Amino acid sequence: MAAQQLEQLESYAHETQQNFLRYAKRHLQPVVLQQHHQFVGRLDDAICRQSVVIEELQVHIEKVHSQLLACEQRLNVLQRWMDSQASQRASHEARKEQKMNDDVAARADRAWLSPDRGEA
Repeated sequence: MAAQQLEQLESYAHETQQNFLRYAKRHLQPVVLQQHHQFVGRLDDAICRQSVVIEELQVHIEKVHSQLLACEQRLNVLQRWMDSQASQRASHEARKEQKMNDDVAARADRAWLSPDRGEA
């Protein structure tokens, strides 16, 4: 938007200068020349201000982009940590379940091998 406004101002200044030069060749009066120079001066000031706005916006964009990259890096670190925690929990649960299965199997083996199984 700001760049578009700058482009419009520059285009308008160029068109105005071209029109004035065509007019000045035919009807050059000192008052008209003075008014034109004042107008062009104000137009140049507007172009300069708009250029400053664009530069400030570019600096702001670069700053926000840097902040975004830093946030994305922190997010990646946190995501890796959460993945690590989930993996550790899953491993812990798997070991716990394996231990319970091993205990059940060991009890079953002992029951199977025990002499008082009740067989005659």
